Amino acid sequence: MNRLPKSITRSFLAVLIATLVGVVWVGLGLAAPNRTVTVKVSGHGVVKGVLYGHRFHTSSPRGVKSSGPSGSEVALSATPSAHYRFLRWSGAPGCRTAKKCNFKIARNTIVTANFDRVSGAAVQQTASAQSITFTSTPPTETFGALVPYTPTATGGASGNPVAFSIEARSSGVCSISSDTVTFTNVGTCVIDANQAASASFTAAPTERQTVTVARAATTTLTPVLPSSRVSTTQTFPISVTVTSLAATGQVTFYDAGTISLGSCNLSAGVCQITAGPLTAGIHSITAAYFGDANYAPSASSVAALKTIVLTNTATTMSSNANPSVLGSSVTFTATTTTNATGTVQFKAGNAALGSPCTLGTVLGFTSSCSINVTSLPSGSSSITAVYSGDGTYETSTSSALTQNVVAADSTTSVVSSPSTSTYGTQVTFTATVSTNATGIVTFKDGVNPIGGCTVATL
Repeated sequence: MNRLPKSITRSFLAVLIATLVGVVWVGLGLAAPNRTVTVKVSGHGVVKGVLYGHRFHTSSPRGVKSSGPSGSEVALSATPSAHYRFLRWSGAPGCRTAKKCNFKIARNTIVTANFDRVSGAAVQQTASAQSITFTSTPPTETFGALVPYTPTATGGASGNPVAFSIEARSSGVCSISSDTVTFTNVGTCVIDANQAASASFTAAPTERQTVTVARAATTTLTPVLPSSRVSTTQTFPISVTVTSLAATGQVTFYDAGTISLGSCNLSAGVCQITAGPLTAGIHSITAAYFGDANYAPSASSVAALKTIVLTNTATTMSSNANPSVLGSSVTFTATTTTNATGTVQFKAGNAALGSPCTLGTVLGFTSSCSINVTSLPSGSSSITAVYSGDGTYETSTSSALTQNVVAADSTTSVVSSPSTSTYGTQVTFTATVSTNATGIVTFKDGVNPIGGCTVATL
């Protein structure tokens, strides 16, 4: 009977034992104990391996360790360095080639990949290091006044050019083309400088230069008030302008620096709120702009506002003709509290009747004024008088007056041409209606209509 070589017999037995051990542990329902494999290198080369899902590699004589349950498979491959060749595996049962060495571990194992120098090969020379130095100073960039930047740098002795690039995290802030950096948004722009290796020099380590793009400065102007003083019962508009028209975001108005009066969002650099009523006294009104992604915050100077207690008023009104005839002139008179000044606006519903009249003396009554109106439509109109108020007296609105407008009386006359006619001849009838009348005239023979026409001015 022929016998197998001892090396093959040992490899077979090692695999058989590792397999049987794993089966025993599984059969007993127990977790297999961990085993360690230590992989070393003799000579110059690299060994890569996988054990129980863990990848490892080494080029060191001291080696690298990895572990897994007993019975796990180890997969190794060896790659020699330049001018070296692979000789053999030591401690790896059944492994013969550099590219593939697979075995199962049943105990702690040490495996060595052996390499030796190729006969007559030249001794490898060590490449020299090189470095990069930026020679340009990073600019100070501000949104709204962005200027392109061309970085410069010196490299090592390899003679290869220094290549500039923008890091991916900076893509929303800047871009580069033909070594010129263009800035687009607020943020941090990181510029990398690299120099490739050559036969005698290694690649230079990456050098970085950082450019910060700051938000543009803004100016918030002094708030605009309707007047320097208002009533304690009055609401009033406050507006403000931020000088950068493209700025967006919120503005908050304050009284005495800390008491919020309200907020609004900028549109074309302007926003407005309605504030009040405020207590009596002097108020210091300011506006604070909080900024946005591209524009910095700013605060306004103080606008002084005096709030005073005004005297209440009562406004009444009257009509000189109620009802009135359509198209005729009606005089409306408003009277408010004695000594009040200002104006009165008459309204029909919500629509203004003419221009405001100025208070004065009318028919012996002070603080009165009147307007004449001819444009009221037929029917009923609700008329009110709104007093504007002044520096002492509060605004007020009269009770509604119902003005009735009726149609004017009319007269109609008829003539024929010719006045005497024979049967079968044409006769023209002409009706004349009171001045300014409109509408339709119907001609009748007794009670029977014989024709009609629209009234027109001839």
